[in-house]
Amino acid sequence: MSSLPRIEDPRITNRYPRVITVVPGASADRVEALVTDVLEDELKELSEIKVVESTSRAGISVLAIELQDSVTRATNEAVFSKIRDRLGDAAAKFPPGTAQPFFDDKSSAVAFSLITAVTWTGNGPPARGVMHRLALDLADELRDVSGTDIVRLYGAPTEEISVEVDPDRPSGGFFHHERAQKTQRI
Repeated sequence: MSSLPRIEDPRITNRYPRVITVVPGASADRVEALVTDVLEDELKELSEIKVVESTSRAGISVLAIELQDSVTRATNEAVFSKIRDRLGDAAAKFPPGTAQPFFDDKSSAVAFSLITAVTWTGNGPPARGVMHRLALDLADELRDVSGTDIVRLYGAPTEEISVEVDPDRPSGGFFHHERAQKTQRI
């Protein structure tokens, strides 16, 4: 046994890709009905897929796929291409505002994975912009940890600027609320 050739990081065929789809503001029930079920229906038609396990949470759908034992390293990429095509078909049926499904076919057998979340514990509604910036800072710090290969953020909010105008307060010539009311939203 000791004479068999070995490599430090052997190449392992990824048989367990994931699909992650972000649905901002949707409840877990809506994510399940409008995204997860649609994805599962598209993928179940592929004979190369052995099992699809899904999790639907508020704002996110995660599918874990297991490929059939008959899928080899030589046929792996062709199967992944079929899956990507089906994901594209499913995405066309998603409600507006749903992100394109992220097909994670690069993660394979790893020694350790850490999944963490940034949550709001303050008073009042969550400050999503602040949470996003904290998540970005955390991601930067994690990338500096020795042995870290991949750091990804999911469910990051888009920032929005809200302007409230008091029509009774003089604008000093800089802002006219009548003109703002006529401006179209971008």
